[in-house]
Amino acid sequence: MMGTSEFDKHLRRGRVGEGLIAKWLQRRHDCAILPVYDLEIETGKGPQIFTAQGDIVAPDMLIKRGDRLCFGEAKTKSCFTWHYTTSKWTTGIDLRHYEEYQRAGKRMGCPVYLFFLHLNSEPAPQDKSRCHGLSPTGLFAISLKYALQHESHRSDRWGSSGMVYWAHASLKLLAPVVEVVEAGKSLRARGV
Repeated sequence: MMGTSEFDKHLRRGRVGEGLIAKWLQRRHDCAILPVYDLEIETGKGPQIFTAQGDIVAPDMLIKRGDRLCFGEAKTKSCFTWHYTTSKWTTGIDLRHYEEYQRAGKRMGCPVYLFFLHLNSEPAPQDKSRCHGLSPTGLFAISLKYALQHESHRSDRWGSSGMVYWAHASLKLLAPVVEVVEAGKSLRARGV
């Protein structure tokens, strides 16, 4: 039997993280969630928003809280990355998707939030000798509007189209990891 590929491992971890973030939003903020990411596996292509002006990559979920709608893009990561130039913990997303999420928010007329679930405090091996302390952990968020004004840096060395990064200090800590995991367990126990 063939071993599980790195892509499959990352995809599975991402799916679990997306589910935990969605369940935390349901429990903590009484949000209704439409998980757009569930559509991705069926076609092998990322979820899309179809418009007369062209198709746009869709963020992972449509979130409703009260009478407000927004999009949420969920990223699950092992740890923050130490950025040597600025001496800060950073996290990021694919540049092409970042630009697509901006278009999605404008076309749909609703805000977009980026959620980052960072699971481990142990720095990556390449960061251990240069970083200061442990990597922050927890569920963090940043609105795309705020993110546009607070980018740490961009790099064309990673991702298929390059990456955009934000410093840890630019993100809002929403919850510790244990609270996010517990929200998932609690809602599963109630059959939600």
